[in-house]
Amino acid sequence: MMLAGYMGGVQAQKVASTPTGPSDIKDGYYVLLAKTGEGTKTDEAGAFVYYNSSDKKVYYDAKGSSTQLLGETIEDLTPFKYFFYIKKNNNGTLTFRAWNTELYWPTVKEANFWGNWTPGHVAQITLGGNARSFTAEEQDGWFKLSAPGTSYTAGKTTDYVVLNDNQCLGYWDATDPADALFQIYAVEDVPEADQIVTYTYNYTLNGMSKTKSPQSMMGVIGHPYHELDVALPDYVEAKKPSGRIKAEDNGQSIEIVCTENFPFQTSTDNAPVYYYLENVMDAGTRLYGNGGLKYRAAENASAVNDVRNDLWYVTGNAFDGLQFHSVGTGQVAKTNLTITASSPLLAHRQ
Repeated sequence: MMLAGYMGGVQAQKVASTPTGPSDIKDGYYVLLAKTGEGTKTDEAGAFVYYNSSDKKVYYDAKGSSTQLLGETIEDLTPFKYFFYIKKNNNGTLTFRAWNTELYWPTVKEANFWGNWTPGHVAQITLGGNARSFTAEEQDGWFKLSAPGTSYTAGKTTDYVVLNDNQCLGYWDATDPADALFQIYAVEDVPEADQIVTYTYNYTLNGMSKTKSPQSMMGVIGHPYHELDVALPDYVEAKKPSGRIKAEDNGQSIEIVCTENFPFQTSTDNAPVYYYLENVMDAGTRLYGNGGLKYRAAENASAVNDVRNDLWYVTGNAFDGLQFHSVGTGQVAKTNLTITASSPLLAHRQ
């Protein structure tokens, strides 16, 4: 029986599996799924929308993307680019902010004669500091996003969010087959970046490092630490750190002190503890050293006492393997495999 570790779900973000309708939106983080009415820009089920921090623009996943977020538990930072904070204004309009930024789906300038005739024609939106407020217009379980705009020739217009080529989100100042249709899915317990730390565990035995976390873990300040994240050998005990995650844990390797609870006592060469070794899978025969490793017949094993070739002491540990030393011959029987609770080898102390 192994002690298996896993990443603790208390710090994970859970994405809803069913969409939130416009009338039910509350301020918080959401994942956006988008498609168009004409259906050529994305897969039939839609594509997820994300923020690219390198150019401050918004994109949607290409056709055939393997991204799966709905109903998923998020345990690393990679999918956070898909998280947008939606704020519902008093008049019911919505603003959209990218995670870990103060950047919003942007406003546009008013139209004028001096080269800005159609500000509602935006091939790709670049997020900015001024939030544009959108109205959600429901359509067959999805909704469009629109906002008031202007045109030098047409006067007042309605600008729609559209899906353009090359996975770009843009604006267009009239309804169009490329108008984006959205569904949004709530995400629970999304922390801001300044509340997130990454750390690993360093598993030690008798002050020596034996194994480490296979990868960094993401934690949130003030939350409990993750459960142990490696499989420990049998007869090894360890506990996750007590208390709560602190800011100073960021980038640290936190020591996990392991202890052994073998059903026998390990030795050093200078302080041996002697045992008989018996193979219980084969009629109780006892192992002894006599020019090699042999089994003493079951019928005379019980009569043997204080014979040096029958005595052994054990060194090593559960992580690196055990060495069984014959007192009489000095021979060493080694195991580089994990000794498990179901091992057929029993040690009887002399």
